Amino acid sequence: MLIDEFLPHYDYSIAHADIVRAHPRSCYRAARQLDLFQAPLIRTLIGLRALPQRLIAHRTGPGVAAAAAPTFRLTDMTDHGWVLLAEAPNLEMVLGQIGRPWAAADASSGPNVSPDGFATFEEPGFAKIVLNLRVAPYGAESSILTVETRVAVTDAESRRRFGRYWTVVGPFSGLIRRSALRLLATELRNSDSNDHTNSAARRVERLETRIEHVVDTRSVGIGAWLIRRTRGRIVRPWHRRALILTTRGRRSGLPRTVLLQYFPDGPDLIVVAANSGLPTHPGWYFNLKADPQAQVEVDGETKQVRAEELTPQQAAAFWPRILQTAPDYARYLRRTDRVLPLLRLIQTV
Repeated sequence: MLIDEFLPHYDYSIAHADIVRAHPRSCYRAARQLDLFQAPLIRTLIGLRALPQRLIAHRTGPGVAAAAAPTFRLTDMTDHGWVLLAEAPNLEMVLGQIGRPWAAADASSGPNVSPDGFATFEEPGFAKIVLNLRVAPYGAESSILTVETRVAVTDAESRRRFGRYWTVVGPFSGLIRRSALRLLATELRNSDSNDHTNSAARRVERLETRIEHVVDTRSVGIGAWLIRRTRGRIVRPWHRRALILTTRGRRSGLPRTVLLQYFPDGPDLIVVAANSGLPTHPGWYFNLKADPQAQVEVDGETKQVRAEELTPQQAAAFWPRILQTAPDYARYLRRTDRVLPLLRLIQTV
């Protein structure tokens, strides 16, 4: 993710994600140009945050106070002390600011730092703030939209000051983001700008999906043998991790084995019920829903696990990590209208 290039280590973070029924390109463009002042609640909260600075400016003398901005878009933020650090068109953008948000006046006034110097800036007395917008495909015509803010404070005293400030402002900041996501969803529902793939291309992709699924299904035996022989090292050159999952058949009661890619999340393992992008969930998913107890073989070790499906909010927040590690999963999202479930495998023994 681009945000990691500018603030990989931070003291505070807040992230919100949602699944939006719109093509990623349309979603990104709409989010970039969304005027948050369309929502009275957001306009009020942002106005309250700027109130101390306006009062100080008013006391300075007539005509000094700046007029309120007519709009509040991501593209407007460079007029309010933010710097565009990086952008991957239609995918991701990162804005940055160095300032003292805990200060009543001049909260956004800080050293002018170029994008190249932002990551290494360490002058005491400031907070480095990055705002990240990311869009990833989800299904054929939907997107995962993630908005994340990270804050790194440059010294202990400023960290204490920011902590007091964030205790008060943090809940309202989260409310603004949740309201913004709802506003964007409303905007896109009223828009006819979604892109559509022509029917011939869809037929070709469906055929490719079927072929890929057959190959994957029939190669489970040899794939599992290779994973066991190499303790999973065979897939490491491609920055992949694979496990062998054994579930109990929900109808037969017999053990059923599949080979899956997984994504670490602390001590847990996240797997995707992709099924090559077919319209239906894979059999192992239904087996786990019927009996969440299962066995995995990973890195040469056999473990007993319990499966828990991630909530839609948890899945939306985790998908960017999957797509960063395995971008090819985007094609599964494009191939199907169904939601691809994410399951957490938690070791029990």
